[in-house]
Amino acid sequence: MPLYYGNSNVNNKLNGSNGIGSLKSPTGEMLYSVCDKTVLLNDYFSSVFTIDNGIIDTTKLPHKVDDVMPSVLFTPSTVVKYIKRLKNNGIP
Repeated sequence: MPLYYGNSNVNNKLNGSNGIGSLKSPTGEMLYSVCDKTVLLNDYFSSVFTIDNGIIDTTKLPHKVDDVMPSVLFTPSTVVKYIKRLKNNGIP
């Protein structure tokens, strides 16, 4: 979540052009390049995810629900009503 100090330039200073600020490697080195940050994040996520063995444990799957979701209707006037309620500065 971006920090908000009343000036969007603060977030631009803290984050890189891709929205991800500098990261610290396991060796303590600060990483600034998109490539270095990509490798660091990929290595981390690869280390914590489970390797797929092709077998699904059906006991861990949620039970099937045969309920039907009701239809949802969005009229143009409803959409306009809620768009007008949005704040112009994008901050919730």
